[in-house]
Amino acid sequence: MSLSDLLFRCAACGSSSMEGKGARASCQSCGAVFEVDSRRQGILYRSQGVERLLPASELVQGVIGADGSTGPAGQGGLPWEAEASMREATDQDPIRFRGELLGFVERFGPPSVGVLTLAEDSLRFRPKGRGTIRNWPLGQMRAVQASSSSIQITLGRGRLVSLRLAKDSTRRWELGLCEALRRHWVEQGWGRIIEFQPRIQVG
Repeated sequence: MSLSDLLFRCAACGSSSMEGKGARASCQSCGAVFEVDSRRQGILYRSQGVERLLPASELVQGVIGADGSTGPAGQGGLPWEAEASMREATDQDPIRFRGELLGFVERFGPPSVGVLTLAEDSLRFRPKGRGTIRNWPLGQMRAVQASSSSIQITLGRGRLVSLRLAKDSTRRWELGLCEALRRHWVEQGWGRIIEFQPRIQVG
């Protein structure tokens, strides 16, 4: 995960115009620069002649709004849209070591490129050109798991879908989806979600 993916919103001005690669990120709005300093175990923050070393935890908290929202500053919440690619698990392949079966790993089909939309009650994928629009109601999701480059959702009957954002932050979308799921479950009277993987659980 790149630093600009983790710091999807500027901790200095609140803008969502973060860009960068690897261990460096900068805000296109206010000019603040953030860079990982592994020697001193922190993130170096530079803005308008000021330079400070900050803990990563402090900066990560700074990208989340006071109300817990993860959307860009000035945006009125959902829906969100972003370019993405989608793959669906088609089967499982066995994992063996020295003749012993250790487990199984999902086999994914080819990627489909399109637009991902997170709404109040569903997550939708609209492919570019020909293709079937996928609409996944939040109430049908059984788990959410994110890696450094993709978000995976588990649906009924163990169906698994992998979503990779082209330009937007995987971290922001993971937090936004989990936030929408929590709100939806409370509205439906199903309880408050305390865990999203290996499966959604309430407490």
